[in-house]
Amino acid sequence: MGRLEMKILKTLDAHPLPPRSTSVAIGCFDGVHLAHRQILERVIRDKQTGLSPAVFTFDQNPDDGGKGMPLLMTTEEKLSLFAELGIEVVFLMQFQSVREMSPEDFVRTVLKTQCGAKNVCCGYNFHFGKGGSGSAETLRQLCRAEKMNVTVLSELDLLEAPVSSTRIRGLIQSGDLDTANVLLGRPFSFKAPVVHGRKLGRTIGVPTMNQPLAAGCIHPKNGVYVSSVLLDGKRYGSVTNIGIKPTVGGEQVAASETWISGFSGDLYGKTVRVFLHHYLRQEQKFPTLDVLRDQIQKDQQAALQWQRDHL
Repeated sequence: MGRLEMKILKTLDAHPLPPRSTSVAIGCFDGVHLAHRQILERVIRDKQTGLSPAVFTFDQNPDDGGKGMPLLMTTEEKLSLFAELGIEVVFLMQFQSVREMSPEDFVRTVLKTQCGAKNVCCGYNFHFGKGGSGSAETLRQLCRAEKMNVTVLSELDLLEAPVSSTRIRGLIQSGDLDTANVLLGRPFSFKAPVVHGRKLGRTIGVPTMNQPLAAGCIHPKNGVYVSSVLLDGKRYGSVTNIGIKPTVGGEQVAASETWISGFSGDLYGKTVRVFLHHYLRQEQKFPTLDVLRDQIQKDQQAALQWQRDHL
């Protein structure tokens, strides 16, 4: 029997309850990193007891507070990972729909009545209810009164500090993809359409794939990265430059340019995922295109050697 298609519910009213009672993971889950996966795997295990594994999450980061905090992934990417892991139902809400609720109303109206929850799982630092007044312990007490079980997972420490989305954002913005990828449990990646650039790479024998970076999502530190791309199910080694292309007078900061080893073809208009593995060097301005070409060739050799040694 094949896996059920994941159901996505975007409002708390005007929808039928899931066909089975649920085991619900609650949180923002930006990045779906290793600590998040522990929570998700906990509710997925409850499928063995007849419960439908579900997630209650938001279409934006409720911890942002209007500050424009960059996301580690788009909502589409987050939902895709939920589906891959085996989540069957996602309650994908606008934060405004619950922000004024008291903790008691959230548990009774949302979790019990709307989500059909029998089991609930969250992280140790979870807060909910108006003004974040409810803690994980509050959730435990309120759910107990409603005959629901609550599992609160403790802090996950890795590489001498807790695993968190905030920590991973800082690592990506500083260029430490090696550590960020360990905490994510997979290579950091982004997916974007391939657009026409100035095509100067072709004139120096180094054709590249140009992609804009999504607004609202994290932009890695400007520089040159060991990367890989997935094209038609095949993984190719590559080198990616994030930044402004200073040698050729670039001005667009949020741009990615990738040379793909062993690939030739037209990618314009396609949407391609790029995986970043390791920061090679800072972006710099070269005196001529010939010097730039020589450096690109060195970057290619260094990147392919890194991949042979580490991937």
